[in-house]
Amino acid sequence: MSRGRRRPATLRGEATVQRLLAAATEAFSRQGFHRASVAGICRRGRVANGTFYQYFADKEAIFLSLVEEASERLTSHLRQALSARGRTEERLVRALRAHWAFVAENAPLYQVLRETEFVRLDVLRAFYQRLAELYRALLPVEDPREAETVAYALLGVQEFLVLRYRLWSPPSPDIPDGVVRTVREFLAHGLDGGAPRAEPKGSSPLLLEASSGKRSKAAEKTEKSGGERTRARILDAAEAEFGARGFHEASIADIARRAGVAHGTVYLYFPSKEALFAELVREINRQLRAHIRRRTQGLEDRRGVEIAGFEAFFEFISKHPQAYRIVREAEFVGTGASKGEAGRGYYERLARGYVRGLKAGMAVGQIRPLNPEVLAWALMGVGHFLGLRWIVWEGTLPPAKARDTLRSFLLQGLPS
Repeated sequence: MSRGRRRPATLRGEATVQRLLAAATEAFSRQGFHRASVAGICRRGRVANGTFYQYFADKEAIFLSLVEEASERLTSHLRQALSARGRTEERLVRALRAHWAFVAENAPLYQVLRETEFVRLDVLRAFYQRLAELYRALLPVEDPREAETVAYALLGVQEFLVLRYRLWSPPSPDIPDGVVRTVREFLAHGLDGGAPRAEPKGSSPLLLEASSGKRSKAAEKTEKSGGERTRARILDAAEAEFGARGFHEASIADIARRAGVAHGTVYLYFPSKEALFAELVREINRQLRAHIRRRTQGLEDRRGVEIAGFEAFFEFISKHPQAYRIVREAEFVGTGASKGEAGRGYYERLARGYVRGLKAGMAVGQIRPLNPEVLAWALMGVGHFLGLRWIVWEGTLPPAKARDTLRSFLLQGLPS
């Protein structure tokens, strides 16, 4: 029983609680936690406001009740799928199918679960740790750090493919065969297409070690016009405010004060807080892609680009932790059809460039011939979850052992 929730004493009370939970699932999945209200939940459930408080202490209590239900049910689905006999990659494909089936049947509840990161990060962290333990148990690896790295990479593959092909695509009860084939092949054999290694042109970047001549923000701003500099200051201030307080708690007044401009000046550049937030997400996307391009410059072999790209990604988010929080929260900002639009756009822009690079690597035999779009989303999921595990949760870069394990997993597949 979730903290803040009281058990009903009668069947009638149990029916009331179930109506409230169903109404809360709809409210949170459509509006998000911050926009939903107890009064709105009660209206949806046709329950008096006072009755709500007989069973739930507050809005967070009913939210966490839903999260507990979702996490327990999904964990049970995955545990059952992984317990069957067979090769490791086949058991993982079964887990992916189980995850897909759960979301197909419970998409609104799953959306509630995913938003937990911005309500109670500790709860979501504990959930992912439980799932990681399920995957670690499959791996024939003695080193706990190696097993943990692969387990979180597997979580990332699963979550991002469900995100892309189930939540952000026309709903389908069955996972596409092309997704399954690519996942199975990638897990079994990795990315390496077997072509001879191409030597880099010039010196290879020392990732996670040096700045590689990157210009400072101050240097960049001196090249801009007055209006551009003001706009840049507003975006910098917005990054600090949204990153520290979240979209819903941050205000235009505080952003203006931090930027050193009048309140109304912000609206000369951005018509609303939502528009400012969306432009900031696009700017973060541009900065990340530029950073990765700088770090992979001179690398001719796509396999080397993949490894260097992951290193560059970890470096970027370790230096911009607030920006990374903003990108993740973007999936839950907005209302109606526009909800999550900025977040989807961020990942879709990354994926388009990723697909082009993977296709080029496949054309010359450096990357195994797989579905490049599926592979791109799977790899973005790997980066996201390893970044979440170390940089967001621990405030540190992935340790050297974890990065070595990641390299082996990407190129060769699951440890044997």
